[in-house]
Amino acid sequence: MKKIFLMFLSLFVLFISINAPVIFQEGNPIPLAVGIAKLHTTDQSVVKIDGENKRYVTKADSQGNQPFLDLMSSKKWVFKEQAGAGLFFTKGEKELIVESEMYTSKYKIYTLD
Repeated sequence: MKKIFLMFLSLFVLFISINAPVIFQEGNPIPLAVGIAKLHTTDQSVVKIDGENKRYVTKADSQGNQPFLDLMSSKKWVFKEQAGAGLFFTKGEKELIVESEMYTSKYKIYTLD
């Protein structure tokens, strides 16, 4: 029994060490993992990352930025333009820049500035 446990522990440590750059690219991966789980277990297309007031995660699919644009529109932010990974919004006199980045090939993270 000890040998099996040690084998699984060794494989787990090997997996983490090989994939550490991807797993920890956003710091603590647990809030992001919870957000990704919510994407798959609810009907939400955009999920706020727990503990992070200004970060959201979406699936990176054929809809592109549209789910996030719809969320911002529901909060009365008007989309103006996109420049590279930056999305520019206005609300009255206020301006907001949102940075988007890929997290693996399946998810996109949006950070409000």
